Amino acid sequence: MKNPYKIFKLTTIKEESLYFNAREILKRDFSLSLSQKSFDELLKQNRIRISGAPPSHELKSIKKGVNFSISISKSQLKSWSLPIENKREFKESMLIHEENLFLVANKPAMLSSTATTNSKQDNLHAILTRYISGGHKEKYLSIHHRIDFETSGLLIFCKKKSQNKFFSDLFEQRKVKKTYLALIKDPDHSFKDQKVENFLERDPKNKMKMMSTTHGGKKATTYFKEITHQEGMTLVEAKPETGRFHQIRVHLAELGFPIIGDSIYSQKSEQFPRTMLHAYKLSFPHPQSDESLEFIAPLPHDFPQNIIQLVKE
Repeated sequence: MKNPYKIFKLTTIKEESLYFNAREILKRDFSLSLSQKSFDELLKQNRIRISGAPPSHELKSIKKGVNFSISISKSQLKSWSLPIENKREFKESMLIHEENLFLVANKPAMLSSTATTNSKQDNLHAILTRYISGGHKEKYLSIHHRIDFETSGLLIFCKKKSQNKFFSDLFEQRKVKKTYLALIKDPDHSFKDQKVENFLERDPKNKMKMMSTTHGGKKATTYFKEITHQEGMTLVEAKPETGRFHQIRVHLAELGFPIIGDSIYSQKSEQFPRTMLHAYKLSFPHPQSDESLEFIAPLPHDFPQNIIQLVKE
């Protein structure tokens, strides 16, 4: 049975004061606004846990630098989340294909696929939900995969609850074929087409980073192929066979060819202010006809123009 609660974790490292109110931290960092009564009820149910401390409904604050976690239900998350600020308008370029059962979207870079712990931040799922709710009868929209905040490109959204299992099975059975395009540093033009297969796990020193491991982890396989080389950079086609967190990014970085602009696995770039990775192509069978479908999202304008033109050709 799936856990009915959403788990949020946070290390309080921002303030200089020794103690601060956990309810205020939930509002500041998770965009959750709940009453003192609701907060006390969570404490009594032991759904707020402090690292290294026994469960206690008397504990109202936490010490600087100490981890704590909170588990809340989906209905509580919806009820307590602060409204989205600075809503982004739907643009036609965000939509590649739409029909009654699903849609295929083109996510802009620097936009979350779905809601994050900061509920005030707009996201593609929210934008598309507003779009299908206006002038349409449909209001339901679900997603079964995600791409990183800085990554642009294709995502599938399911529009009918009855089709959720179909799309879940597609991803579980690896029937959704994905192709990414990545711009890498390659001053010596030494990148070689290859298959990378290893095991990935979280970096114990940085939970937002992945690393290869010889003990444990989850299997990750990616096929890489050069598309073109221009001015010390190579455009690489990446076909992941598995869908691990940061898989393409960490595979290329550990090969010695980090994606340009990737501040986690390389360094920020003045010329390219985001990770230059694009979910370029998706193919999967239609939920009713079983016809093989293929969708392409053109390279966005922040890629070099000569490379964009070459890919168009």
